[in-house]
Amino acid sequence: EGFFILDEEGAVVEANRAFFDLVGYEAAGLPFHWPHPWLPKPDTEPDAWAMCQEALDKTLRGGGRFTVPLRPPDGRR
Repeated sequence: EGFFILDEEGAVVEANRAFFDLVGYEAAGLPFHWPHPWLPKPDTEPDAWAMCQEALDKTLRGGGRFTVPLRPPDGRR
């Protein structure tokens, strides 16, 4: 399972190898500030973007477990 740690502004500051395999980016890019590059774009996928934004908002208010769409650099979802 992919695992990551966010700072108080939503930047990914730490993650495991499985997470980077899922999103298609490398740890060398840390920190990944919001909006993360592997998220759907609000102008092309507004519903998917809204899911991601809601998950971030809830996470920053206390956490939770969420399933959100990802868009790695190779274009798969």
